[in-house]
Amino acid sequence: MSVPLSILDLAPISEGCDAASALRNTVDLAQHAEQWGYKRYWIAEHHFVAVASSSPAVLIGQIAAATERIRVGAGAVQLGHTTAVAVVESFGMLDAFHPGRIDLGVGRSGQRRRAALKDGDKTPKPKPPREWRDVDGVIVPPPFDISALMRNPRLRAKMSVLQQPEAVAPDFAQQVGDILAMLDGSFEIDGVDAHAVPGDRVGLTPWVFGSSKGQSAQVAGGRGLPFVASYHITPLPLSTRSTPTAPRSNHRLRCPNRMSWCRPTWWWPTIPRPRGISPPATATGCTRSAPATAPSRTRTPTPSSR
Repeated sequence: MSVPLSILDLAPISEGCDAASALRNTVDLAQHAEQWGYKRYWIAEHHFVAVASSSPAVLIGQIAAATERIRVGAGAVQLGHTTAVAVVESFGMLDAFHPGRIDLGVGRSGQRRRAALKDGDKTPKPKPPREWRDVDGVIVPPPFDISALMRNPRLRAKMSVLQQPEAVAPDFAQQVGDILAMLDGSFEIDGVDAHAVPGDRVGLTPWVFGSSKGQSAQVAGGRGLPFVASYHITPLPLSTRSTPTAPRSNHRLRCPNRMSWCRPTWWWPTIPRPRGISPPATATGCTRSAPATAPSRTRTPTPSSR
């Protein structure tokens, strides 16, 4: 079975280079990905690390303007650091410029960080395996405890500036519900109609990102939305491929009543290319390496062809 490949990029800043070079490299790589036949090019949101993808919507606009066919999107917008209306308006604007090519991915990363900072996960759990495993053809590395990382004082200080002081993000399920309501034009505030412009009644379908079978997966299942398993973060809980709640039908999806699982068809930061094609290069000399050969496009089938 031939499975379309896509790219998840963070615009990494290589040693000796700067953010501007990384951003130019990302746009250049997206152009090559389109030439090579990749289906999607998604940008992850990260802050205060050696990557330049801190504002996905801005970078998505640049990539979409520099390409013609490949779908471009966020993988994912961190809803804990923004508002539903800001997301809908920014991606509605992108869709207005590039109709039919924009993917909106959302995640609860900011909310997960706050929960970890508060008290960590004190629920007793069985000790996870410490060795790499093969689960139905998927290589699963040993997991790690994100709560210990989130309690790092340096990281806590940096994360504190991603929101206004004393601001509290709504529950993730509520934010996703607000985004869906704004996209279909049914959003109300205390009984008053409120329409996000641009964004109202555009054809965007949110993709929900998650690294466990917890709230994100439950929201996706309950709403009938495509779910993206963050295999590169915490693959172990997702390797069971279970759906925590029965998915509801969603008129936006081609395949209602079914979860869409994006398994490891994402490649970052070393991007495979077809044989005989040189890797992208920039005038600055700051380039990203690529292997000599491309992987086979015949992969383990996924539950959805989306």
